[in-house]
Amino acid sequence: LQQITYANNSGAPPATVQIDFVINDGNSGGQGSGGTLSDTGSITITINAINDPPTVDLDANDSSGATGNDYIVTFTEGGGPIGIADSDTDLVDPDSSTFAYVKLAVSGLLDGNAETLVLDGNTFILGTAVAGQDTTGGNYHVVLATGAGTATVTITKQGGGTFSEIETETLIKAIQYQHTDSLDPTDGDRLIDVIVNDGNSDSNAARSTINVNPVNDPPVAVADGFTVNEGSTTRLNLSNNDSDPDDGLDLTSITILSGPTNGSIASINPDGTVDYTHDGSETLSDSFTYTIRDLSGLTSNTVTVDLTVTPVNDAPIAVADSFTVNEGATTILNLSNNDTDPDDGLDLTGITIVSGPTHGTITSINPNGTVTYTHDGSETLTDSFTYTIRDLAGAISNTVSVSLTVIPVNDAPVITSNGGGATANVSVVTGTTAVTNVDATDAESNPLTYSIIGGADAALFTIDPVTGVLTFITAPDFQAPGDVGADNIYDVIVQVSDGIAVDMQAIAVTVTDIPPAIFIPPPPSPSPTTDPPPREPGGERAEDQAPVNGGSVDPSSPGTPPEGGQSSTTNGPREPDPGNIAGTHELPAKQQDEERTDIVQKVNDIWSLLRKPLDITALKSEIRSLLHRAGFLQDLDRVRSDVQEVSATEKAYLASSIAVSTGLSIGYVIWLLRSGVLLTALLSSVPAWQFVNPLLVLDSAAKKKRQKDQKDGKDDSVESLFEKPTAAADTIETKDRLVPKTRKVLQLWRTEI
Repeated sequence: LQQITYANNSGAPPATVQIDFVINDGNSGGQGSGGTLSDTGSITITINAINDPPTVDLDANDSSGATGNDYIVTFTEGGGPIGIADSDTDLVDPDSSTFAYVKLAVSGLLDGNAETLVLDGNTFILGTAVAGQDTTGGNYHVVLATGAGTATVTITKQGGGTFSEIETETLIKAIQYQHTDSLDPTDGDRLIDVIVNDGNSDSNAARSTINVNPVNDPPVAVADGFTVNEGSTTRLNLSNNDSDPDDGLDLTSITILSGPTNGSIASINPDGTVDYTHDGSETLSDSFTYTIRDLSGLTSNTVTVDLTVTPVNDAPIAVADSFTVNEGATTILNLSNNDTDPDDGLDLTGITIVSGPTHGTITSINPNGTVTYTHDGSETLTDSFTYTIRDLAGAISNTVSVSLTVIPVNDAPVITSNGGGATANVSVVTGTTAVTNVDATDAESNPLTYSIIGGADAALFTIDPVTGVLTFITAPDFQAPGDVGADNIYDVIVQVSDGIAVDMQAIAVTVTDIPPAIFIPPPPSPSPTTDPPPREPGGERAEDQAPVNGGSVDPSSPGTPPEGGQSSTTNGPREPDPGNIAGTHELPAKQQDEERTDIVQKVNDIWSLLRKPLDITALKSEIRSLLHRAGFLQDLDRVRSDVQEVSATEKAYLASSIAVSTGLSIGYVIWLLRSGVLLTALLSSVPAWQFVNPLLVLDSAAKKKRQKDQKDGKDDSVESLFEKPTAAADTIETKDRLVPKTRKVLQLWRTEI
């Protein structure tokens, strides 16, 4: 019996326990004196009661993943309150069915007043102490004490008393945790140890672990307000008052949702700003909306940006113009008619010409917004210029172009000959019909018609209607003037017409006499010879092979003119002998014939090489001036007088006399005589003829007249001037021997030139 022990594990054992037992001696079949084999007895055990603490299990089936009596739950940022115990919370107390209070020991608090407990309609901030507060639901009385990151909450029955087991379990399941910072709660576990007291002792500490799980929150955009100037571009810092509770703003992510009405967002910059450009309208406000993202890509709320527009003066707006003007006319152009100013109006006096017209001028800028344009009369069909205009505040417009279409107007032809102008003076030599060539220009290049329309002596003239060549009908005679005033000044008015307009010129034609020729008599004749010097094998006489200068021959330059200016024979120039006009020193007739034949032959050789047509248009005025100069006739008469005295023995003297009258060297003239180009050299000694071959001019100018005269038995060719005379009148050895033909040649020159 001593080896038998008793134990009672009940939380509420009885006060005593009786143990009844039977003792058997173990002998079978035989009985003792009492006749029995066994005996019975009982023992009474008195149990002294000891209070057992209650036991709390916050997750009886461990569904939260916790073990033992604990519970695990996650609070997600921004979420609602969550219970600190599972729905199968179990409270056990072996020796008590009532409980005095529930105590919560909270630790791991990281966010101060953002962490709370919710119970029976009330929220208790775990960072704020509560001396005692009845809950709104009327069931509980709460006392809250705080510490550094900790809090102790004691919950008793409101009004006093104890909780039953069920009431206590209900209370534990009603307690909730909430983190009120919905933007950026601190990640971490909050620990709540739950203890139940049964009036005598505390239960075990069942732990509820609350995992606070922050989530990325979208950034928060805040509405903005700015002031901008009308028509300007302004940088707006939209992100300055925006924020993100987590990882920050993406400043490059601003998105314009609804654009401004009176402007535009010119650019979204990487620093969280935007450039707004107002459209210059007269509106006083504008607005737009936007969002912004954080670095995780979440988009903020949509906010509005309100803009206040400060008015500024706007520049006027000029519009390009087009006008039609008449050539050479003055036209008023209304430039401001289509220009505008949005503010205070245009200053009509504020037009400025930026680049002027090319084919005209702006003669005035008028105070009514117009300008006066004068075309220069050229044949251009267009013109243009540019301008700006100001407004009343002084702002300058844009630069625009004015395009002009020019309507052509016929321009009158213009007489340009004889110096042009309304009057002209022309001099001619008596006995010639040629007067002048009336030249004119026409801007439109219309065909021109020339005519005589007046003048006191108009009846004495005729004009070619196509070429404008003005001539006398009958050659005037200086000795017998035929003009109205009988003063050898003939008045005629010529006109040129392009079919629409005309130009006129009054020409006074002065007829001059031919001055008498200056004759230089030949020197005494040297001893005559019966025969000319023999010719060399080449066909020329020895003295014809080189020029003579001062009586000497330069053997190094055969056939070329000698250098130098004036030169003379050994005896120098001789004085004329008035008594020896006819010339008394004649060579034999045979030698004279040979000399003439030789000269004419060489002239003809050159003539044949120069018969191609020659355009002397560029020299017409110079040649005409030369032929009208009295000095030229005097030189020509001197030449004529010298030519008639040519003989083999007189060439040196002839060269000397020609050199005196024309300024050529003696050697040069003798070389010309021997080369057969006497007439060419003589005429070329006059400056104008140095630019043209006179032989070709003579032939070309007199071609038609020569053909006509040949029908009449006349011969005015150049060669005939040097041919052997056949008529008795032509053999007279006087200084006037060649006068008739010389005058004919001169007349031909003037007529054609």
